[in-house]
Amino acid sequence: MVADNHSTTVGQLVVPPWAGTLVGAATGAYFIHSAGQPLTSGIPAILGFAILGLFFSLCANRTTILGYLLVGVFMGINCGILTSLVRLCHLDENWPLAVNHHTSWKLCFGFGEILAVTAILFSLIQGRPEQKTVPKD
Repeated sequence: MVADNHSTTVGQLVVPPWAGTLVGAATGAYFIHSAGQPLTSGIPAILGFAILGLFFSLCANRTTILGYLLVGVFMGINCGILTSLVRLCHLDENWPLAVNHHTSWKLCFGFGEILAVTAILFSLIQGRPEQKTVPKD
């Protein structure tokens, strides 16, 4: 019988959940500050960005740089859909991305790519995954 077990770190999360949440909240706070709104009125938006950052960190497995960038685009699309829903519900007074339709999509994709760059940096810090080779019987 031949057993070939490869124990690798491929497929494991590259960004710790706390880091994704922190980067999401910090990016949201920056967007609120750059929109000229006080941070205290944008706490729901900051929490929304933190949740999106957490979701990103929970789905960012070790992959190639292109893979990280594509997951960032996916998060940008999710953020854009969330922004459209916020705008449709008329809750956009505290949502910094709901400036206008074109600007909000650019900011959403920017947010997703900030998360992707975070994943790339964590991946570079962690280095290449070690692969343990087990001899075949």
